[in-house]
Amino acid sequence: MLGEAALKGEPIAIADLTDAADHLLREVAVAGGFHSVLVVPLVDQKGILGSLVVLRRPAGEFSPNLIGLMRTFAHQAVLAMRNARLFTEVNQKSRELASAHATVQQQAAKLQEQTDQLKNWNRSLEQRVEKQLAEIERIRRLERFLAPQVAQLIASSDGHDSLLDSHRREVTVVFCDLRGFTAFTEAAEPEEAMNVLREYHASLGELIFRYEARSTAMPATA
Repeated sequence: MLGEAALKGEPIAIADLTDAADHLLREVAVAGGFHSVLVVPLVDQKGILGSLVVLRRPAGEFSPNLIGLMRTFAHQAVLAMRNARLFTEVNQKSRELASAHATVQQQAAKLQEQTDQLKNWNRSLEQRVEKQLAEIERIRRLERFLAPQVAQLIASSDGHDSLLDSHRREVTVVFCDLRGFTAFTEAAEPEEAMNVLREYHASLGELIFRYEARSTAMPATA
């Protein structure tokens, strides 16, 4: 009976259950002392939600006013149930959106933290690169006068005072002079004299730097 009312979309009224066909609802209703039943389906355009069942102890026809009242109540009940479901869905969506928003906020905070860390790393890297470039430039300037090994030692000291402390060492000092260089410079042009010195330093400097020595140019004296 419930299914038939739902399929038709119309109320079904039975004035006397004792004259109705055998079915489970009749047995239950009669056993409870009810002899007439009114079934009003809860349906709308979206589908079937259920049925309203009105049981009455005395047998007899249901008045059109009662049937109309139950039909109106059924319509209101369907609207209430749909609204309740819609409210539940909206509430669920709101919770999901709130959860997603919280997740996005957490990810944004984590991303900001990673961005700050990256900025700090870049700043530290820039400082290290700048320091290394300064050290390379310092070594390059020192290598103009010292052996590469000595220049590296001085540059790596990073300003430690221990490098300037007094030390007792055995050293070998070699003084070299170019025979006739003074007379040569008196008659030669300055460019010619500098070319000779460059050739001399290129040949002797390779040996000096190989043995980690230091080259010092001394002015010639009469």
